Amino acid sequence: MKGKSQPVKAFVLTRHLHRQAHVLPAAAYRLPMIGRQAELARIEQHLLQVKQTQHGRVIGITAEAGLGKTRLAVEVIRRALALGFQGFAGNGVSHGATTPYLAWRPIVRGLFDLDEEKPLAQQTEAVRALLAAIDPYLVERLPLLGDMLGETLPIAR
Repeated sequence: MKGKSQPVKAFVLTRHLHRQAHVLPAAAYRLPMIGRQAELARIEQHLLQVKQTQHGRVIGITAEAGLGKTRLAVEVIRRALALGFQGFAGNGVSHGATTPYLAWRPIVRGLFDLDEEKPLAQQTEAVRALLAAIDPYLVERLPLLGDMLGETLPIAR
């Protein structure tokens, strides 16, 4: 192998592991969060209102580097999970910069509760049924989800 003075062991790909939705685990910080009580109280109020009204909200967390945004987000996730919310995560990778919706794919698959081990036709039918239950008009929009699901979906008939 170029640039190596010793032999490099080669491996053969024997199977492809499908990426499942990253279900957010409860945060496992050993120490309690200190500070940010006002922000946490405000966010928890939003979480309770979402749970009660079933109307979503978007909460943005911004600050300079090193001021605890990630720790605050983890605490918000922990509290949301404790309230019965379900969370999904996705991530982007540098070699996937040209792949549309790469970071969103596991999230959307999780929201639709799709099993990548099942045939595409079965997954498509599951999404079609869910869309029809929400609003039958959405079924004709099914092919638009193809890029987000990483598949080419058939046009609804």
